Amino acid sequence: ATLTWACVAALGFTTACLLTNHEGLFLALMNAAKRAGEQYWRFPDFPEYHKMIESPVADLCNQSSDGCGAITAGLFVGAFAENRPWAHLDIAGTAWVDRPRWEYQTAGATGAGVSTLYELCRGLADGACPRLDGERRRAMEFLRNHLPCSDLDCYPFSLFLRFAAHALALRDEAPWCGELEWELFAHYVLFPRVNDEDLSFHRALFHRELWPRVKDLASAEERVLEVNRWCCEHASYQAQDERTASPLTVYRCGSGRCGEESAFLVSALRSVGIPARQVYAPRWSHCDDNHAWVEALCDGRWRFLGACERDPVLDRGWFTTAASRAVLVHSRVFGGAEGLVGEETLGTVDGVTWLNQTAQYGDGQARVF
Repeated sequence: ATLTWACVAALGFTTACLLTNHEGLFLALMNAAKRAGEQYWRFPDFPEYHKMIESPVADLCNQSSDGCGAITAGLFVGAFAENRPWAHLDIAGTAWVDRPRWEYQTAGATGAGVSTLYELCRGLADGACPRLDGERRRAMEFLRNHLPCSDLDCYPFSLFLRFAAHALALRDEAPWCGELEWELFAHYVLFPRVNDEDLSFHRALFHRELWPRVKDLASAEERVLEVNRWCCEHASYQAQDERTASPLTVYRCGSGRCGEESAFLVSALRSVGIPARQVYAPRWSHCDDNHAWVEALCDGRWRFLGACERDPVLDRGWFTTAASRAVLVHSRVFGGAEGLVGEETLGTVDGVTWLNQTAQYGDGQARVF
């Protein structure tokens, strides 16, 4: 809260006030502030200060005539937390600067407190991982280290725990999944994100429909084609320009553009333990357009197919000729690509690592501009 000028009178414009009723929360916040590079000073909450906001008429008085405004304002806010642990950060002096006081600042709003609260939440998530056993802990640590920070901020811990539990169960249920090296399993089966789609837990639903169709098939190629037939039964192409819909939305609505169809197929393949990734040509060489399709790992080799299309074999699609002339074809992994043998890395931008797949689709030569 940018609550009181009394905090500025006490601490100026470089340090914020911290008031809390819980020692554990105080220590967690101070550790988070240290990691975030922000400064806080704890104000006291002695019983005498609580008496200053008592009222003979109301339940509480929102200000005190005895001064100590930064303290009594914080205690007033804290009263509404009842008996729960609470902390109040008074950022009146640090939320806005007319001139930069640190090298990383610019004049105006500073975002004071955001980094500290982020580090606090990250610390709470770190504290949850040690309570997990062996492989579940390993899976959750992988997701924590590779998911975009926005996913860790926006989605609950329980969602990623469900993805981890489902993927680890596949290691036991599906022999082809159990045989995978950890890095391939983590990036291409466990990982919940394909592109920039909204995340929802759909793996159990897809698995329930697909497992009876693939569990007894003899080859990896047959399994991949059967999953694609199922996707073709549930979705068809429809152009649109909205944000990429989730695989669950495509399943329910029955349509999507190529990026959504390919994310749908990748998710369906992963739901039965088949490593899969989305592949993208950002610009065709023969026209002003682009396309996304899917690669699935079959017996140690990446094979391609058009998502939700009825081709009877792998490595064939209407886009094959266009892909052979594409300037660039790439796939992506989130976080780093460590442990992925034989991949050519194009670079990492905003937590996404781009992998060059152009050579798989046609002969070419490297050019540096």
